[in-house]
Amino acid sequence: MKNNKTLFLGILLAVSTLSGCATTPSKININIGSKIGQITDLKREVDLSALLSSEIKEGVLLAVYSKSLSSGCSCWTGFREEVINKYVRNKNVPIYSVDTDKLSDSVLKKFGISRLTSSSPMFYIFQNGKRQKLYKYTESQSGIFSYEKFVKEMDKMLNKPEKFSMFYVDEEYLFGSEKHINDEKTVLLTERNACLDCSYLIPNFLVPFTSKNTLKKEILIMDIQSYNWNGNNGEDYTSIISKLKLSEASEPTYGFGRGFVPTIQYYENGQVKDAAVTFNDSLIKNGDNYKVDSTYYTEERLANLNFLKDSNVETKVLKGIDVPNEDTDSKYHFWSHEAAFKYHSPILEQFLKTYCL
Repeated sequence: MKNNKTLFLGILLAVSTLSGCATTPSKININIGSKIGQITDLKREVDLSALLSSEIKEGVLLAVYSKSLSSGCSCWTGFREEVINKYVRNKNVPIYSVDTDKLSDSVLKKFGISRLTSSSPMFYIFQNGKRQKLYKYTESQSGIFSYEKFVKEMDKMLNKPEKFSMFYVDEEYLFGSEKHINDEKTVLLTERNACLDCSYLIPNFLVPFTSKNTLKKEILIMDIQSYNWNGNNGEDYTSIISKLKLSEASEPTYGFGRGFVPTIQYYENGQVKDAAVTFNDSLIKNGDNYKVDSTYYTEERLANLNFLKDSNVETKVLKGIDVPNEDTDSKYHFWSHEAAFKYHSPILEQFLKTYCL
């Protein structure tokens, strides 16, 4: 296909389409919006696998294209700029894209993604890591390959709040020219899509909390999965951890060790004024059972945790508390999420009540 924008726009308004599958699934849950303002291009196969394998249970909207086959054709660029980027900006719904040239056959098969054989993109909706809906580009049926039709179809398919309380942001949003991190008051959750602690926290606490409470201060979410390519000791990862002031080296009062996720921080004018680290406690053997050895919640740090020290939370210091053997996993004896969350949930709830309600 020739690179002809006029032809492409004509196709958009006329007959170029995405045709959906025959069966219609239940509405897809989208609880977290986006302030990034454009689609997020997944540059590595591992990032796509983390996103779609996530237990966060967020619906995932994914556009796929072939960079090698799109050269000289406006099908993908037109869809990206005229439809999905516009939708992200106007509706604040996150959308991801990936070049299928970068994907192995095994990953494509695992998630039910077709390898493209032409310049035409496809669009998918996933929930709980499973493909729920596929839209194919055609030129013979009415579908959603124009902005108006896309909006109408997403309204039909998505179950999202009337107003988002949580928004994905990126490094540019926080530290770029507008430097939103320097806003008067900011609540920031740092997480990583492949982090099991994060995947437990978001659906089991944050989504229910924001659903039943009207937040006066929205929660910004920074997903740092893309910085973790070389592991927790990689230069990119340690740099973003430092920039976000998650480590003790970058923030002596509110940082924790080398920096851990999930961490939620309260900023005032770009400075961390309070923070809560969920999970990331380590245990040591204590007879037939265990006890908490390393934790963010120590007697020494409590004096600086403004949201917690004078609260009614029953257990404010976790260091040294007993953990029964049955509350740990059988292989590595980590503290199970369900057992640990009996202590972490009231702490995190107090944090959000203090800074978001």
